[in-house]
Amino acid sequence: MRGTTTGLGRGMALDVLARSAMLLALRVIQRRVAKKEVSMDEVFPVLAGIALGVASYAVRPMWLKATLVGILGMGLGALASWISGELALSRIYLLIDTAQVLVAAILSGVLAGFWLRRRARSLAR
Repeated sequence: MRGTTTGLGRGMALDVLARSAMLLALRVIQRRVAKKEVSMDEVFPVLAGIALGVASYAVRPMWLKATLVGILGMGLGALASWISGELALSRIYLLIDTAQVLVAAILSGVLAGFWLRRRARSLAR
């Protein structure tokens, strides 16, 4: 009788250890998922900036292009801050997201110009 009770105690101890190991692994997975969710907040401003830069490439007068990118960039930056909920935390996120949109728009517009010129040269040969 005494051996049976000890056997049950060991079995229960192993079961508790297995459960705690599974909980530890689950916590690690939850932390990884939480980190990925946080990094997804920065995708919208960058994609909005890329779309704005590529779309504004066709605008010819430089002053009109700069005005268009500036006004729409500020609007999309405010929208990105509002969507991610960062606006409720601090107004500084409005500046950060607007800067991300504007930088992405300018860089993608410049890169679109380089790519189209290079493509035109290669087709002309």
